[in-house]
Amino acid sequence: MLAELLGAIRQEQAQRRHKMDDKRFTHFIIELVYITILFSLLFLSLWAWKEIVGWTLLGLLILCVGIHVWSQIDELRLRHARYHHKEAPLNIRRDPIQAQEAQTGPYYMPVA
Repeated sequence: MLAELLGAIRQEQAQRRHKMDDKRFTHFIIELVYITILFSLLFLSLWAWKEIVGWTLLGLLILCVGIHVWSQIDELRLRHARYHHKEAPLNIRRDPIQAQEAQTGPYYMPVA
């Protein structure tokens, strides 16, 4: 009975994650469309200075990517330092990884 209940809970959690993934993907597509429209209007309005605008946008894109990569590297360093001081790091889905300690008792069920 307990195993069935845990199975149902895990299945419900998996369905929630799937719905959130769909919602995130939908938001990403909508943002991509808006950004495409914005950049198209920008290029149309500033067509006379297309080379300057193009180089500026390319520079901004490179700057944004560089900042993102740097923040990810810095975050990994912080996670590594915290992990050795007994703080749990995050996994790919940004959930904390919890090391399972040895537990005993009639209601203990190991997490697979």
